[in-house]
Amino acid sequence: MFKFNLQTIGARNLKTSLSVFICIIVFELLGRSSAFFACIAAMMCMQDTVENSYKMGKNRMLGTFLGAIVGLLLTAIFNVLSIQHFIVYALLTAIGTTIAIFLCILFNCKGAINSACIVVFAIMTNLKGVGSYDYAFNRILDTFIGVIIAIIINRLVYPYQNKTEKKTN
Repeated sequence: MFKFNLQTIGARNLKTSLSVFICIIVFELLGRSSAFFACIAAMMCMQDTVENSYKMGKNRMLGTFLGAIVGLLLTAIFNVLSIQHFIVYALLTAIGTTIAIFLCILFNCKGAINSACIVVFAIMTNLKGVGSYDYAFNRILDTFIGVIIAIIINRLVYPYQNKTEKKTN
């Protein structure tokens, strides 16, 4: 039998929702096509403390950047090959996953692995759509916008204070 935990909606929940709302508004005001990746970044970066949000944002940005570089290199290889078959595409995507994970470990940023791989997948699965360079640049920009919004909201709206901070205030 399922047990439901009907607690009140917490500050982090509200701050996450507010961050997503602001991402969508900002994208509309800037005339950008989709706030999807910014909303994901904002949601992932909304952590229990501003410091943890900053760490997550740093990992998210580094992973996005590394994933974009790997994805762009693989796209260039795919475009140079005269055999544009789905097996080659699948193999390059798998190799890209390995390279992205390796680079994150090499640069001692294991927290960036998921983001790096997601960006590799996003670029590789959009080979037939938007230009790869534009796509990679937009993923980095969208992620940056979402990360910044989440950190600002976490800093300004109900900032976390641990018990020792509360006693000194």
